[in-house]
Amino acid sequence: ASSNPSWISGGLPVVANGDLWFTLQPNTPTPGNTGAVAKITNSGVITTYTAGISPGSGPSSIAADAIGNMWFTEAVGNQIAKITADGVVTEYPLPVASSRPAGIALGADGNMWFTLYNTGNIGSITPSGLITEYATGLGPMAGPYGIALGPDGNMWFTQLKANAIGVITPTGQVTTYSTGITPGSSPYMIASGLDGRLWFTQGEVNSIGAITTGGQITQYPYPGDPATAGSNGIALGADGNMWFGGGNSGPAGTQVMGRVTPSGVAALFNTGASSNPFGVAQGSDGHMWFTNYQGNNTIGRMYTSARQLPINCGALPKNIAAKGETVLLPGYCLTNAGNRLRISVTSANPDGGASQDFLIKRGTGGKISIRTFGTGPHKLLITARADRTGVYPAYSVTRTVTVGRST
Repeated sequence: ASSNPSWISGGLPVVANGDLWFTLQPNTPTPGNTGAVAKITNSGVITTYTAGISPGSGPSSIAADAIGNMWFTEAVGNQIAKITADGVVTEYPLPVASSRPAGIALGADGNMWFTLYNTGNIGSITPSGLITEYATGLGPMAGPYGIALGPDGNMWFTQLKANAIGVITPTGQVTTYSTGITPGSSPYMIASGLDGRLWFTQGEVNSIGAITTGGQITQYPYPGDPATAGSNGIALGADGNMWFGGGNSGPAGTQVMGRVTPSGVAALFNTGASSNPFGVAQGSDGHMWFTNYQGNNTIGRMYTSARQLPINCGALPKNIAAKGETVLLPGYCLTNAGNRLRISVTSANPDGGASQDFLIKRGTGGKISIRTFGTGPHKLLITARADRTGVYPAYSVTRTVTVGRST
């Protein structure tokens, strides 16, 4: 059955085998297709779990606890659920009907904290399933949604309807900040950055916001289509930048992933048609993974650092091609099956950006093709090297090529 992959979480290192977990919401709910939770390995193997999940419960946000379990909200079922690394699900009903739990995140106290969109309150649940709800005084018109642990030990959350950012202490004291947020921007998801600020997406404008723990807000616009403006999930990358799902907010409504540096420099990367990047998480491989909320049953991976492709000599490659540019390799590699060649591609752009905007594929005729996904043109530094084997010395060949935007 066709489903919309929703939120995704890489979790903590204790999560079994470094898998990423995500929720699935069906395009057309039926008794046999009512939502699920799944995990994906770095090699792309997906395992889906439905047993123990209430029919029609609407699995939504998902996050890891400190001991290897994943917790997720059931927006329609009005429950918080836990799934173990082995796929055993336990559901915990919320005390207030129709609360519509939304975001969820691990707190400094070891409990999972979650937002309650319909009531305006914030809740927490202990590892054993004890639920506490905190009356924030915000009311149903606040619409708390995304939530994340801040460097100050407090939980920070977006207020989708009230156009604000809130913070709640472990004892339940709430403070709201709105100065500096674009009117009608709808703050959506939120995550901590390496710079000590909380970064958040906005559903109605092409801008990423950042807030200090003192409440100072800064907006960082990114280029995109005003007609399809808005971003979705956001997460910290291994490169120290914040990555976000841009949906179809790119130029001319293109599907994009976005990156913003700690200094606020933003860039968009085309992910191809029918993708609609939504939830975002850093994987155990150091790259960014995202859900494609477009009903096409796929998960995407964005490479955020130099990508290496090892190949045994004797088969591939004879050369490297990038939009017609060719890097020739020493011929002796092709005659020595013992040599192991590694091809590395990194960005050579003046801004020193990472190399997430390309895909390496083995082509025909002994070639390696490099496809870019950004708006281009991009300069790529291609290095091919082989280790010394027997009488054949090690070597390295480097060439900088400029490639245009992929089509």
